[in-house]
Amino acid sequence: MDIIHLPHDIHLVALQATSFPDGIPATFDKLKEMLGNIPTQGSYGVSHPGPKGHIVYYAAASLANAAPGLPGTETLTIRQGYFVALPIRQWRENIQAIPTTFDTLTQHPDIDPQGYCLEEYSCDTMRCMVPLRAGYVPVQQGSLTDRITEVLDDFCGTLDKFTDAQINQVPPGGGWNAGQVAEHIAISIEAIPDGHTAPANRFIDEQVIPINDIFLDFEARYTSPDFVLPRQETHEKAALIGTLRALERKHVQAALNSDLTELCLDFEFPTIGFMTRYEWLNFFVAHTQRHLRQLKNVYAALNG
Repeated sequence: MDIIHLPHDIHLVALQATSFPDGIPATFDKLKEMLGNIPTQGSYGVSHPGPKGHIVYYAAASLANAAPGLPGTETLTIRQGYFVALPIRQWRENIQAIPTTFDTLTQHPDIDPQGYCLEEYSCDTMRCMVPLRAGYVPVQQGSLTDRITEVLDDFCGTLDKFTDAQINQVPPGGGWNAGQVAEHIAISIEAIPDGHTAPANRFIDEQVIPINDIFLDFEARYTSPDFVLPRQETHEKAALIGTLRALERKHVQAALNSDLTELCLDFEFPTIGFMTRYEWLNFFVAHTQRHLRQLKNVYAALNG
């Protein structure tokens, strides 16, 4: 199964089938006739359970122009978000695969309980999709460990480009030097505050999007709290890289071996509240990404 992300809503004109499944072909034919020469961007089938267990099915199309609708049809909206999906190739010769494919998709543990079945047609391929719950973010340990490793690899690699003298050199225009940026990251990601924990009783990734909205908005400017400000007057490049590499290994192990669902109660994140281990590790990644950009700007300013 694939997890795909639909970044924008899709607005459809739709015609309800009089019966399921026998009435589906005639409904698509009627919709095509009603559309006439109106240009379309895509063809869809949308279905959901109706009264008494009957399936309600719509033949649908997205219009190329932002038209308000089509007389005699209904308007449906496919909301942006994540979907679980599987393709069926040569679907006309493989109709029997459609119900079994949707049976497979609906076994995903994060499907939207108020969702629907979506068919997207492209020539001889049909993509079967089911929406996942609102706020879903793919939770894959391998993906999380990869992101931890990737961002700290990039950060340490960038830091290593500085000469020993440049580590403590203030860039033109002022601000933190490279050593201070690196020390700030080392302090900020030193540990997950999980001495005391509790069941989250919510989705473990609920705060990932708000975290990313805060720290990956590179136009926004924030003041760091005192307890994470750099403290040393001078820094040694090798020592900083060694510290960051040790933290990388530590957090990769946490991502692989810890219960990521638990709420960490030793620190309440400003404006967000208590976070799960999964959210804390995602914060470490996003915060490091933010200051990686700063570090690269410092290097460019000193070597431009």
